[in-house]
Amino acid sequence: MADTEKDVSVRNAQDPHAETDSLSEEQMAEQAWEAAILKKRKARRRLAAAAAAAVLLIAGFLAVTRYIIPERKYQSALALIQEEKYGEATAILTGIRGYKDTDSLLASNDALAREAKRQSFQTVGNTVLFGAYPQTEEGGDSTPIEWIVLDTQEEKSLLISKYGLDARQYHTDRNDITWETCSLRAWLNGEFLQRAFSEEEQKQILTTAVDNSKEQAFRNGLREDQNTTQDKIFLLSYAETARYFGDSSSDSDRARITPTPYAIKNGAFSYSNYKTAGGYLAGYWWLRTPGAVRTFPSLIFPDGSLYHNYDNVVTLVVRPVFWIDLSAESI
Repeated sequence: MADTEKDVSVRNAQDPHAETDSLSEEQMAEQAWEAAILKKRKARRRLAAAAAAAVLLIAGFLAVTRYIIPERKYQSALALIQEEKYGEATAILTGIRGYKDTDSLLASNDALAREAKRQSFQTVGNTVLFGAYPQTEEGGDSTPIEWIVLDTQEEKSLLISKYGLDARQYHTDRNDITWETCSLRAWLNGEFLQRAFSEEEQKQILTTAVDNSKEQAFRNGLREDQNTTQDKIFLLSYAETARYFGDSSSDSDRARITPTPYAIKNGAFSYSNYKTAGGYLAGYWWLRTPGAVRTFPSLIFPDGSLYHNYDNVVTLVVRPVFWIDLSAESI
């Protein structure tokens, strides 16, 4: 049965705090809701402030890296040019290529252009252009040759062709042979030198005292001291290949090389199971040092491993090597 007004009045009279407590709970709930709303608003304001700070930080970073630092370097390079300190100026300008007229400065100023070329040739691992040689299957082209910088010493650098430029026999008959007397050395320092390089370029190629001592040979092969030769163009020895590409008797893609279409037309081998880092089929290439016997020179297999026993009358890839003069008079 429903309470009458009289009953309610009686209970309220008996508990005078009941209505007050009910009002207090309502007020507390309202206050809690308002506090939650206020907390959310504060959180949004903090988030907005953090986002604004991040934007300002990024903008400041971009301003410093894209404008302030390059401008300081640019002005420093201009001052060095006025002082004729072209080496230092070139190093700075090369690092900010694309900023203002940096590229045109490097190209139009002869002194800066020479320094840029020199520094490019003095950076180990760089690919540089020098000379020209047929590289298409037809062989009627004269394509700039790409070289890898293997080593640098003061004002000279050691270059090796990036691709197998041609295919030749180590020697034309199967007799005891050394690097000094092989037909491949004669071809490199005769026909190849004349065909691949202009007269001015040939002047930049240094004559090298090529070490043919037993220390250059395969460690378990024919180790005998042979005469030092004087060559402009030569091949790497077994020891030099191990130094620059790693002493590997198994797979190593560092030493793999792909022959050009011109080299393939001339008899270069390539192997479908092994590819270079660029994804091209790798081939065999000659080294200058003897293998197990004088009639079997050392070479690099398509897998990139060093090998010491291959018939010298076989036609394999030729990968020329030379030291280039980078002195001011030469460049």
